[in-house]
Amino acid sequence: MNPDQIRKVVNDIVLKDRRFKEDAYYFLNEAVIFSAEYFSKPEFGTNRHLSGPELLDGIREFTLSEFGPMSMTVLKRWGLHNTLDIGHVIFNLIDAGVLAASPQDRLGDFDSVYDFNDAFSKPFEPENENSEPLKKIDLI
Repeated sequence: MNPDQIRKVVNDIVLKDRRFKEDAYYFLNEAVIFSAEYFSKPEFGTNRHLSGPELLDGIREFTLSEFGPMSMTVLKRWGLHNTLDIGHVIFNLIDAGVLAASPQDRLGDFDSVYDFNDAFSKPFEPENENSEPLKKIDLI
């Protein structure tokens, strides 16, 4: 699909399902492409179907690389609060013909795969208080 066709399809989806912002659809479409390329590396095997959890791993990596510490803020702004929300967007794109699925794929494959806070906020939190304190430097 060309960008104009995708824009039309996404606009139609958002008119029917207002839970998620248009940008969520564009971003997750790009994240799926990233994930397919990431998992087609020789160590994973080329041209294979991605499971829901594998796709979510790729989406997490892509999101963190694109937005860093702002990942959680951006996702929430788009209406994405958990992995099942991502699944709803993915399946809306599948139903509209933007993405393809295998007959075994289910929305439930995206349910509670990881916690958004653990995935998108914790990587940027300071280490816990049990870590070694900073060393004091004597200034001369």
